[in-house]
Amino acid sequence: MNGKILTSPLPRSLSAKFESDFAYPTVKDRMPVILTKVVDTIYRMKNEILKMHGEDGVEDSKSIVGQLSRLKNELQTNKPLSTLEDDREDVILWNRYLDVDREVQVLDNGRCPSWFQSPWLYVECYFYRRIVSAISLSSLLKNLDPFQKQKESAFIESLPAISTLASYLNRIVSSTVTDLAKNHDIFLQLIQVALWGNKCDLSISAGADNSQTSNPLTVLDSLKQHLLRDDSERIWRHLVLDRSTSDVPVQLSIVLDNAGFELFTDLCLAEFLVARKLVDVVHFYAKSMPWFVSDVTLDDWNWTLESLSASEDRDVADVGRRWKSRVEDGSWHLHVHPFWTLPHDFQSMNSVAPDLHRSLAESRLIIFKGDLNYRKLFSDRKWPYTTDVSVAVQNFFPAPLCTLRTLKCDLAVGLKVGQAEKAQAENSDWMLTGTYAVIQFLASL
Repeated sequence: MNGKILTSPLPRSLSAKFESDFAYPTVKDRMPVILTKVVDTIYRMKNEILKMHGEDGVEDSKSIVGQLSRLKNELQTNKPLSTLEDDREDVILWNRYLDVDREVQVLDNGRCPSWFQSPWLYVECYFYRRIVSAISLSSLLKNLDPFQKQKESAFIESLPAISTLASYLNRIVSSTVTDLAKNHDIFLQLIQVALWGNKCDLSISAGADNSQTSNPLTVLDSLKQHLLRDDSERIWRHLVLDRSTSDVPVQLSIVLDNAGFELFTDLCLAEFLVARKLVDVVHFYAKSMPWFVSDVTLDDWNWTLESLSASEDRDVADVGRRWKSRVEDGSWHLHVHPFWTLPHDFQSMNSVAPDLHRSLAESRLIIFKGDLNYRKLFSDRKWPYTTDVSVAVQNFFPAPLCTLRTLKCDLAVGLKVGQAEKAQAENSDWMLTGTYAVIQFLASL
């Protein structure tokens, strides 16, 4: 099936009002646990806050905890969603979205938007935005990232795997071999490493340790049996074999997901492509605020490059310094845009953030990493598993795109007939644990 023409109404949105959806245990169980961990983190930071900001800082932390406690009560008692009251630049867009959803909900069922009633994508994004709002309303702790220590700890726990991968990468980029077949094999390897790095997601583990400790290269063969869709060859052909000979720089865009080991794998893939001159420039897109526990922010990016560069491990330090040079010489760019932390799916990007849409449209390829990007790409709906990617993406296609995603929610498209049933027979939680994965490519609508 080619194109995005739908012959029937869109599938319903995933939502916690359906107990069969993963949204239900997420809102009922996982989100309160995450909130409890945030409160505990702020309590544990009391002495640190006192040292940096004095008693006024401690009072700020108490105010934040109070607001988060109220948020937890609202969530667990299914209170209506309320407007945001902080002064961040996106408040108007968030409150406008709530107004629209309120009209829809009242029209459909006579109720106001609430945790167990509204679409899951909206509710879960709203949850993290409320955490940020509680912090933003403080006087001295506006820049606090309540997930920072968890992200840094996960990175440190993953250092053995990072060291192994850094050593391998250094051997690759220092080699003078330019054989296309060899580059092809390395590309297939590194794109799978970047894929399985997506298992390291602190939001799905409710903030529990989810680092990478094993050698990421030696486990690839054993993981292939869980790769439900693998368009790696098509991506290689599009990115390298089918490229024109014009002088226009080849731009790769990577919409990032998790900090820590996953970010490191993304940077390894980007480094290989630039070092071997398979692409000319890489644009990375990160979040503008702490998001879904482990999503990459500007501070995470900077901390990662600094930590790598300062490592006592020679290979790790080498890649860290090289990557800082990539930023300095303009072959790598990091962008932070408020759209990534709005509740909108990507079908709304061209109207809500046309500047971002135009930037992505300059890409030879866009790589969307992880679960949240996948959900937004396909509007977080209960599509039949065999729905063609070109249908589920609807009107969103700024440029050829691919997804690298381990499954952690009950949304999947582009599967072959019988694949979902086979996976279900093997593991009843096949969509929820990151055990199965997809590499999906869309060249055109």
